[in-house]
Amino acid sequence: MATQKRRSFWALALCFGLILAISLTWGYKNPTANTSTDPLIDREKTVLKPSKKQLLIVGENFESSMAIELANKKGILTKGQANFQNSNTIIISGVGKSDFPDGVATIKLRNSKGVEIKERVAVIPSAIGPSPLTEADIRQIIGQGVAQAQNLGLAGTFTVVDREGNILAIYQMKGASKTVVVRDVGKQGTPSSPQGLEGVGGTVLPGAIPSIAATISKAGTGAFLSTFGNAFTTRTAAFIIREHIPPFITNMPSGPLFGVQVSSLGCSDIKQPGLPLGMSGDTGGVPIYKNGIPSGGLGVELNGEYNVALNAPKSLGNQQEFKDPLSPSDPFFFREGIEEITAFAAVRGFEPPDSITADKLLVNGLRLQYRRTFAIPVVNAVSLNGIGSFLAIPPLSTNPADVRIRTNVPSEFRDIKLRDRDVRVVPRFFPFKAGTSLSVADVEQILFQAVREANRVKAAIRIPIDVPAEVNVSCIDVNGQPLSLWI
Repeated sequence: MATQKRRSFWALALCFGLILAISLTWGYKNPTANTSTDPLIDREKTVLKPSKKQLLIVGENFESSMAIELANKKGILTKGQANFQNSNTIIISGVGKSDFPDGVATIKLRNSKGVEIKERVAVIPSAIGPSPLTEADIRQIIGQGVAQAQNLGLAGTFTVVDREGNILAIYQMKGASKTVVVRDVGKQGTPSSPQGLEGVGGTVLPGAIPSIAATISKAGTGAFLSTFGNAFTTRTAAFIIREHIPPFITNMPSGPLFGVQVSSLGCSDIKQPGLPLGMSGDTGGVPIYKNGIPSGGLGVELNGEYNVALNAPKSLGNQQEFKDPLSPSDPFFFREGIEEITAFAAVRGFEPPDSITADKLLVNGLRLQYRRTFAIPVVNAVSLNGIGSFLAIPPLSTNPADVRIRTNVPSEFRDIKLRDRDVRVVPRFFPFKAGTSLSVADVEQILFQAVREANRVKAAIRIPIDVPAEVNVSCIDVNGQPLSLWI
C-alpha cells in the first residue's frame, strides 16, 4: 500500500511537472525589467570578443560621461579605450584574453549622479563555441529524414538542436501528428503495474503534449549525452534508466541513471533551455557530429507515441524471428523501429566516429545499447518546399509566420580558472554566492575540491578509457538557492 501511494504521488508530481513544463514554453524565463535609472550590467551578455580585442559591456542606463574602471585579479587595468555606443552598450577596445588570466573581469561604473556599481564577470567565451552546423547542414539532415519518412509512407516532425539544447530548427511534414500520447515511461506498463502517466495526451489530458515537445526532448538527449569520447542515443538512455540493468532481468540493480529522465525539464531554473519532457528514452533521438566534432542532436517523431525503448532481448533482434528491424512484420517496427531507422538515415554523413558509439562501451561487463542492428538506408535529401514547413522556435517566437533556421548560437558557458584548474561556468551562477550557512570562500573550496577529484577520476563511459571524468557540480544552500554551477 505504501509503495502504491508513493507511486501515485510521483505520478501526480510528474503529471504536474509535465503540464508546467509545457505551459512555461520550455522553461525560458523573462528577465525582470530594471525600473530604476541606476546603471546595471548584464553578466550574461557582457563578453570579451578576443578576435576583435574588445570587451563588450551590455546593460542598462549607461551614460556617455560615465566613469569606467576595469580590473583583473592583479589590479586595475590601465589599458583599453572606452567607447560609449548607447545607453545599453559600452565597448572597451584594446583588451584581450591575456588581460584576464583567470577569465574574470571586475567592472566598475559610476554615473553623473555618483551612483556606482561593481560586477565581477566571467568574460571569456567557452572554447566549446557555437555549433559548426550550417543552414545547409541542417537542411540536409532534415531532408534526408523526410526522404526516409516518405519511403515508409509516413509524415513526421523533426527538430535539430545544438550541444547545449538550443533549438536550431523545427520542421513538420504535412499530415504529421501534432501531438503524442504517453504509452509507458518506465517498466512496460500493465494493468497491475502502471507507472501513472500512461494515456497522458490521449485519454488523459487529450492533446496536451505537442509532438515538437517530444522531438526537442529526443534531440536534446542525443546532444546532452554525447561528447568527443562517447556517442549515446535515446535507446542508450532507455537502457540505463530502467528499473533493472539489463532491462527486464530481475534481481539486478537499477540502471545507473535510473530516474534521470526527470531532469533537464523545461521548468528548470538551472538548465536553460531545458527539455519540455526531460531526458528521453523514446527512439528517434540521435547525436549529430560534424567532422568528428559533437555538434548537436536530432529528434524524430513519427508514430504519435512517447515510450521508453524496451531493450528487451527480443526487441534487440537477438532471436531468429526478430532479425529484420526494417520489416513491418517486426513486432517492434511501429513502436521503435520507424523512428530509429529514420533518425539514422537522416544523420548519414553526420555520424559520430564508430569507435565511440555506445555499443563499444562496457560498464560492469555489460555492453551498452546504441541501436538495433540494421542496414542504415541510403537516401538523398529531398527539397523541403511543399512537403511541410519550418515552425517558429519557442520561446523566441510564437508567431507561426516567424519561422527560421538558427546557426552560430553562442555558448552559454564561459571559461575561467578556479585557482589553478580550468573550468566552465554559467554567468547566471557566477560569481559564487554565499548561502545561509556557507560563505563564498566555503563554496569556492567545495567546488575546488570537487574539480580536483574529478580531474583524478577516470571516465567510465568515454573512450579512450584513461581520460579524466567531466562532471557538472552545483552547490546550493539549505533553502535550495543555487550558489554556484560549473562544468
